[in-house]
Amino acid sequence: MARNEKISEERNMFVVKSNDLIEKTRYRLSLEEQRILLYIISKIKPEDEKFHTIQIEIKEFCKVCGIDLIKMPEMYSYIKQTVKSLANSEWMAVDEENEVLFRWIDKAKANKRSGIVEVKLNDDLIPYLLGLRENYTQYTLLSVLPMKSKYSIRLYEILRAQLWRNHSYKEIEYDIIELQKKLSINDNSAYSKNFTLFKKTVIERAVEEISLYTDLAVEVEYKKIGRSYKRIKFILRQLKFEPWLENQYRADKELDERAGIEQDGSKIY
Repeated sequence: MARNEKISEERNMFVVKSNDLIEKTRYRLSLEEQRILLYIISKIKPEDEKFHTIQIEIKEFCKVCGIDLIKMPEMYSYIKQTVKSLANSEWMAVDEENEVLFRWIDKAKANKRSGIVEVKLNDDLIPYLLGLRENYTQYTLLSVLPMKSKYSIRLYEILRAQLWRNHSYKEIEYDIIELQKKLSINDNSAYSKNFTLFKKTVIERAVEEISLYTDLAVEVEYKKIGRSYKRIKFILRQLKFEPWLENQYRADKELDERAGIEQDGSKIY
């Protein structure tokens, strides 16, 4: 298989998650940690009954994610360090009575002399990632790889989960503080204290990236109670096949440009 075909195949793998993992959890992951985690999840096969060790070839991973190793050779060590950071990260499952902490990664091994990292997901994730038949969300890895904001990926998943019953249109409204909690924005963050900053840097940027690369068209309305903005309304439309395909092509082309790869797989320079 030609290398560019493998890159295309990996970018078009599906990320499949239980909606409970999207909607009833809290976690803080960097943009790169999210990319690595979603890359690992995309390797899960529908027939898998347990988690297997996943090999991440850093050179290949960078090409898939649109990272140019010639311009950024430090990414080898950075990605290894990011995997270690992910292995130490926790996520919290939240329901009406309990908050339970789990880890994402059961085991991670980085070879000091090679560009290969081996990772195995924690078994606590099995109910959220394996054998899903209903109440789940799926999307192509390609839809989120070009995103430059960690909040864009998180908000896309939250909104996309609202359409899991094959809805093509939906309006959903959130209390702003509730949405900030879903995005793991803490009370002391500048985004919590400054609505204008939150609107411009988090929401507007996320909506722009979602509209550019994914299968969703999103409109936003902000609602005041008294003198302050308190609620956000999202109007969601699932794109028809051709507009969605155009967004996927845009995402693919942008990743190739970032990685310095032409469509035939050769370097631009």
